Amino acid sequence: AAMDGVTDAAFAMPGRVALFVGIALAVSGIGLVLSMAALRFALPQERFILGYATGQRNMGLLVAALGAGVPKTTFLFFALAQVPIYLMPWLLKSLARRVKDSGGAGAATTAASQD
Repeated sequence: AAMDGVTDAAFAMPGRVALFVGIALAVSGIGLVLSMAALRFALPQERFILGYATGQRNMGLLVAALGAGVPKTTFLFFALAQVPIYLMPWLLKSLARRVKDSGGAGAATTAASQD
């Protein structure tokens, strides 16, 4: 239901749709990077998953609460803001693999230094 009208908008206003998707991906990426930077004291795997969770927010409930009192472009943006939720796992797959591989050695080193 959130994506209702997105296809029509993509054909009618491709520039606006591309801009909204770009903004949504940028906000998601910025949330990931800032969270990982703020949590630099944590293990790499923890930083990554918390950063990922920060960048991925589902705004479906916000749209439901807004009701019909907002412009149609607001609904379009909220629909397109769901795109990173579906794309980021695929885009971050290799980074997640590297964090997992490098984090295991870091966790073992950290645990050994605390003993």
